[in-house]
Amino acid sequence: MSTDNRRSEFRLPDNAIVLVEVRAASPDGSAPADIIAGDGIDLSANGLQVRLDRALAVGSILRLGTRLAGDMAAMQVVGEVRWVRPHDGGWTVGFSLFDSDGTDIVAWKQQIAARLEE
Repeated sequence: MSTDNRRSEFRLPDNAIVLVEVRAASPDGSAPADIIAGDGIDLSANGLQVRLDRALAVGSILRLGTRLAGDMAAMQVVGEVRWVRPHDGGWTVGFSLFDSDGTDIVAWKQQIAARLEE
């Protein structure tokens, strides 16, 4: 079975701005966070695909800042890198999102559900 067909929920071929925190800032502030920007291209309640300019390590658990197209509210979620593929000089990365306390995962799921009803 291909990776694209493993998801059990509906997917939206929608757009989102995604910021990936690859490395957190040092506690003393001497080193800033390493954050890369990407485009979310395939969204679901429990995951998303993001186009990035660099590959990420499969299994990494990272914080993601997201803003769905047409929505002014940014959301913070946490996801695990499940797969990475080269794509047009960059990379497509598949994230599985976690139901984590202190994140906006409930708002994320509500936004996806609302878009599915449109």
